[in-house]
Amino acid sequence: MEGVCAERIVRAMNDLLLIVKIAYYVLFVFSLFFYARYKYKKDKTKKFGMVALIVFSVLFGFYGIICGPPDEYTGDRHNYSIRFEDPGYGELVKDNSLGLYAVESVLHIFTNNSGVLFFTISVLYFYVNIICYKKLKDATPLCLLLFFLTNLGLYGFLALKQAPSLAFINLALAYYFQKRRTPALISLTIAILFHEAAWIVVPCFILARLCKGSQIRQLLVYISMVAVIVLFPQISSLFVKAFSFIPGMDSQIGNYVSDSGSVLVDLNIFTIIKSLPFYLITIAGLLLRKDLKSRIDNYDFLLALSVFCSILSVLSMYLYWMYRFAMYCYLPCFVLASQLASHMKEKNAKLFKIFIVGVLFVLLIKLLMQYYFIYGGII
Repeated sequence: MEGVCAERIVRAMNDLLLIVKIAYYVLFVFSLFFYARYKYKKDKTKKFGMVALIVFSVLFGFYGIICGPPDEYTGDRHNYSIRFEDPGYGELVKDNSLGLYAVESVLHIFTNNSGVLFFTISVLYFYVNIICYKKLKDATPLCLLLFFLTNLGLYGFLALKQAPSLAFINLALAYYFQKRRTPALISLTIAILFHEAAWIVVPCFILARLCKGSQIRQLLVYISMVAVIVLFPQISSLFVKAFSFIPGMDSQIGNYVSDSGSVLVDLNIFTIIKSLPFYLITIAGLLLRKDLKSRIDNYDFLLALSVFCSILSVLSMYLYWMYRFAMYCYLPCFVLASQLASHMKEKNAKLFKIFIVGVLFVLLIKLLMQYYFIYGGII
């Protein structure tokens, strides 16, 4: 009887620890938002203090250490841990990601402890994204809240290749809006060196530029994108051929290709449902374009990238990899959402924000509970 009671106590303590870890991240996100809102009201140019940036970066990095399951026994974090702690995997890491290899090479001068790697990537990811927020003059605290309520925030703890890639793409976007082409190209290059999926940004940016200021070009691009959704099962082999030209992507997409060369279609309906906030942002952007285009900078560019985000999210129903591509358009979506909310009528803005934040918050809690109560931590 005593053994049973002791076992229940241990299980209860373990469950409490998991709840504390979930609460840690949720409190972190909302603390970040309330601080950002406080600073935004005081100074809309500076937006984030340097001391606060250091403190929040360390807190984010610390969570990157403690969020994994005991002994990192499974998932992406396990693979990154093994490859960092065993020097024999150096060439494999180099072949998969020159960016991550460079970071690991520097860290190996001091340690082989994977906890340091998780901390470093998490801090780098958070720091670069906050710098992007500071540089994007149209990004409000709502933009920051939406960003960390999505799985983008958690990517800093588990996707050690794609997380920095996403951060530097966001930085490239910030420099692009500042008309600083050279830093934008450098940031894009660094993003690609971390993860080859960043190449998707190149055609997206080109198409978004074509959409600027021309309703006819916009209409043609959007109709073409919708046609891709409808015809995707029939034309999937064309996507495979296109991806094969991207260095490293052929191996990434190989698991989704049949012997005939077409994509293995596996309907993932939930990937469509969890992207509801992005569809709402896109629809609102299309409906309000006439009234707000002249009042919001880069409106058509942001709207086009939001449309691409929605299209890629829908295509993830057929090919889950498209969901990863869509994430490269999340930040423009959030900037557009924050500007739409700022220019809407008060009642409409409140409903708009409640729906988007509410859905993302529910999905975040669901995801965190799955990670912790199924796997024991973020994997």
